[in-house]
Amino acid sequence: MRDSSPNPSLVAVVLLSLFLSMPGRALAGVVLDDWRGEVGRVRSMAENNVPLAYKEAQRLQAAIPADATPVDHARALNLLARTEVYMALSEQAKKHARLALELATQNADRAGQAEADLNIGLSSVNQGDINALVAVSTHSLAMLDGVNRPDLLGEALLRASVMYRRTGQFDASVTMAIQAMEIAKRSNDPLVLTYAHQGMGIAFEQSDRLEEAREHFLKMREQARAAHTKLLEADALTSLGSIAKVEGKLLLADRLIREAVAIHRKAGAPFNLARGLFAQAEILRSQGRHAEAFTLLNEAIEIHEGHANKIGLWWALNARSEAYRDVGNAAAMRADVERAAALAWELNQPLYLSESTWRMAGIAAADGDHKRAYRLSVDAAKMADKAGREKISARMLQLSQHYESDSKQRQIDELNRSKAQQESEYQKRWLWTMLLGSIVLLGVSGLFLRRLSRSNRLLEAANGQLSLSQNNQQATLDAIPDTLFELGLDGRCYGFHSSRSDSRIAPIESFVGKTLFDALPHEAVEICLSALRETQEKGMSSGKQFELTLPHGKYCFELSVARKYVGPKEAPHFIVIARDISERKFAEQYELFRSRTLELLFGGDSLPDILESIVRGVEQLNPAMICCILQMDSQGKHLVNGIAPSLPDFYNAAIEGVEIGIGVGSCGTSAATGELVIVENIATHPYWAVGKEVALRAGLSACW
Repeated sequence: MRDSSPNPSLVAVVLLSLFLSMPGRALAGVVLDDWRGEVGRVRSMAENNVPLAYKEAQRLQAAIPADATPVDHARALNLLARTEVYMALSEQAKKHARLALELATQNADRAGQAEADLNIGLSSVNQGDINALVAVSTHSLAMLDGVNRPDLLGEALLRASVMYRRTGQFDASVTMAIQAMEIAKRSNDPLVLTYAHQGMGIAFEQSDRLEEAREHFLKMREQARAAHTKLLEADALTSLGSIAKVEGKLLLADRLIREAVAIHRKAGAPFNLARGLFAQAEILRSQGRHAEAFTLLNEAIEIHEGHANKIGLWWALNARSEAYRDVGNAAAMRADVERAAALAWELNQPLYLSESTWRMAGIAAADGDHKRAYRLSVDAAKMADKAGREKISARMLQLSQHYESDSKQRQIDELNRSKAQQESEYQKRWLWTMLLGSIVLLGVSGLFLRRLSRSNRLLEAANGQLSLSQNNQQATLDAIPDTLFELGLDGRCYGFHSSRSDSRIAPIESFVGKTLFDALPHEAVEICLSALRETQEKGMSSGKQFELTLPHGKYCFELSVARKYVGPKEAPHFIVIARDISERKFAEQYELFRSRTLELLFGGDSLPDILESIVRGVEQLNPAMICCILQMDSQGKHLVNGIAPSLPDFYNAAIEGVEIGIGVGSCGTSAATGELVIVENIATHPYWAVGKEVALRAGLSACW
């Protein structure tokens, strides 16, 4: 009998001939796949050996295959930008990241846009551009809406949490950190969990809850090792060492941070190394090893100077000024404080301005340039800051418990829904099996059931991916504390989302299905439309601001706008994030007011000029207030020389020389008792039995 099986040698020859006859496109595809694999390998390498990864990223950028897609080009640019960020080449990194963003935007590559945003954000921090950080942080979250990239989403939530913390929005920062943790637990990805534990650790550490912070940083180190990222492992060690230092465990702190510094030196990321050197120098100062501390601080300062990192240089200069103070070198201390203060004005952020202003005030106090009262005001400010941190600590625990409870409840609800769906699905399968079993042969039924089982597995996998994507999308939206709109180019609202139960801008029904002209003043609408037009031209817009006077006060909002991907024949739609920055604006105004007052004090201006500046400054910060400062005469019996520029002259003349005593108006009573006096109704209160006619004629009805 003749063997009909194919000849193996003949098969091999035929296959080889077919392979050699394939068009060049197929061979190029193999090369492109290899190139893509190399990009992923080098991205992992960047977390462990930065200089080598930088060279490899340059090589891959120069060797992009001819058949690479625009998405591949954006990915290569983002890889190069990330290695440049780690190499402290901030300007080059921002340039390549912006090219990647432009390319990804043109080709509706949302993951590429988000990755470029993250690289721009890291470069912006290194360059001290906090406003750019705010814009790209919110834009990256908007781009990841519905995109199944938990690694990018985890890092984006961490950067957004830190961004909110830098701008003083504590609740928003904690919300982001906890939502990131919830998403990380669902993904069970080591890198995502590393970012999430870092965010939670920072939030707990900065609110003085060290035990909880240590727990998260320990888990961060564990997950960083699982994710094979030495940079993040060293960051976790640095944070653990800083906590040990605060707790007075100096030997443990020294060991942990020395290990972190050794890892950073080997990995070759300059700014990460500088942070480790900074932390190690602080421990050496605590041990009285000043010479070693100066060596490390000088190295950190050289790194920041050599790579134009204003924020890092600000921290390092202030740390070295304290080290100079420890050894009694007042001239060197003054030089570092003044240089840091100049950097603070360049950064123009309340955090850095406030700290540098107080340090300059401390130098002036040491020189005897102001009175003891001012020195006491500095101590009072420090005590107030400590009290504020204690309140923040309680708020951190409250938010953490609240979101943990919510997370558990959501998991229970999802399990209940899943159980009900499974029971319904099982019932349907049983009925179909019984029906088909009665009309089909046993063999055909077996084949059908095998095919049905395979289809169900595929369907379950698809449903699982869909559910994960929906959960990530909803968690991302819930994590954003700002108000989100979907608008057309004409200002018509197609969608609305807010994690708040109310909207300060206007009620929800005022927007959906209507245009901005139906809900906002003309000036605000023009600003919004200009942001939409700018986004239509450039792909995104950020920083445009408008004010609204509402029944409960005046509020300021800042817009971040990104173009939403729609079909080729559809009108353009935009995602608009409206952030309430009223508190930030008030803080900036208050900082300017306080700085102006300090300038008057240091400049030797007259007391009436200083007091009038204070009165006008308080009235500007609180427009509903009319303020007055009265001075005590030399005998301590009357109030004279009133500073009240907003009160009518006849009223000021009437209260000039008023007697100090209980029942003599609000001011006379307060001066006599040394206590706070609040009168809710001048017309009926006994303190104003004499003088109420003048007060009422001046338009006053209550007095604090």
